[in-house]
Order: sequence, then structure tokens, then C-alpha cells
Amino acid sequence: VTNQTAPTRGGSTVTMAGRGMFLMESSMGTRLGSTSCVATSWESDSSTKCKIASGFASGGLSAIVTIANGEGTVTQTFSYDSEQASDFTGNEGDRFILLFGQNFGAADGSLSRRVGDVGCSSSDWISDTAVRCHLFAGKFAEFVTEEEATSSKACRVCTPPDVLDGCTDNSIGDCAPCASCPTGSFRHNCIIGGTTRGTCKECEVGTFKPIEGFSNTTCKKCTVCGGGTQDGTEYERQPCTTSEDAQCAPCAECIG
Repeated sequence: VTNQTAPTRGGSTVTMAGRGMFLMESSMGTRLGSTSCVATSWESDSSTKCKIASGFASGGLSAIVTIANGEGTVTQTFSYDSEQASDFTGNEGDRFILLFGQNFGAADGSLSRRVGDVGCSSSDWISDTAVRCHLFAGKFAEFVTEEEATSSKACRVCTPPDVLDGCTDNSIGDCAPCASCPTGSFRHNCIIGGTTRGTCKECEVGTFKPIEGFSNTTCKKCTVCGGGTQDGTEYERQPCTTSEDAQCAPCAECIG
């Protein structure tokens, strides 16, 4: 594929080269990822052109040519140029800021945007070079730094219970559910409506999780042998670990 990157506004042409592209223009189709090309132009037995649609940065997209009942694919060969914010404006007391830059797309893609750790509660597409970011409650324009604004990212909007995963400079991310964690660990920082699937963290000292369970399965407090006062009626035969509770035995077994 020639021109392996292109602006998000679309309209550029890429050439897909290969073999067996017979003269069947009427039954030929091309797409990049899951999005069909705006127009397909047959060139020769080894070449066809695709006029790309508008899109957003989403990592490596596959180039796919369909002829009659056959299909040829080159994986992870094309990507849209990344969104880049270079400046912003906002007045004191405003609950929104205007971001300026390039590759914001050719239309409203229903994307959210991250500005620093707070992000935008919603955003309005204005043009390929400008978007409006509505700030969350308690955040005002005067508190947004230039570093936060110029490092903003466009991210996919996910429908609960899915959360956003993998929103980076080169990708709008994917939607995925919070995942469970192995025994002895719990899911941390995976919040519905958040911008990450979080990570698996080991149960803290004094807690355990004996099953994988679900994403919201938490670690439980370890049993204290003899009760909270450790009254001497039991002793700890096996200590508590992150994946298994303590095992207690009556002190009578200690005699002799």
C-alpha cells in the first residue's frame, strides 16, 4: 500500500498493489479496516486505487480488496495521522476550552477527549482544526495548563458496562469490559465511564482472594485466629496468604 498514512479529513488516495486484480471493476470493493473506501478505481491486474473516507487515528488498519467472492488482505498497513493540539483558549470562569490543531476529523465522530487527568465531560467538533472541550464540574478554563491542552487525545466513547482501553497518541482506543484478575489480586482503577481497564494489583497484606471471580470481586480480610482479641483459644496453623485465608486450630491441639 502506498501512502500508508493520511489526514483524518479523508479524500486522499492510496494505491493497493498485488496480483490477480482482474478487470472486474463493477464487482470490486476496497476498504481500510472496517470502513469502505469512498471510491474504488481499478488500475491494472496488479493495482487498484482507494479514495479514503474520513476517520480517526486507530493504529494499524488492514487494507482489503474484494473481487467477486475472493478477498485479499494486507494487515496493519495503514493509519490515519494522529490528532495534534497545538494551542487552546479559555476565559476565566469558563467551563469549556477551545482546542486548536490538526486532524480533528471531517465530522463529529462522537469521540470524547482527554485533557490531563480530568478530561472533557463532552466535546463538540467544530472543524478539522478545532474542537470545544466541556470541562467536568469543578474544573475551569483558568486551571487548564498548556501542557495538558496540547497533549489532549481523542478517545472512543464506550457504552457501559464497557470501558475505554488503549487510548493513545496513535489510537482512539477500544471498548472492552473490566476483566477479572487471578487469585490473590484484584482489579484496580477500572471504573465504568473511565478511560482505562485498570490493572491487576496484589491483595494487600492482611487480605486474600481465593478465586478469580469477576472484575468487582475484592480481597477479603484474613481471619484472625482467636478473634480480634486473640483470646488464646486458637492458634494460626497456616498463615494467611494473598490467595488463601489463614487456617486456625484450637489451642487444645498444642497440648502434649
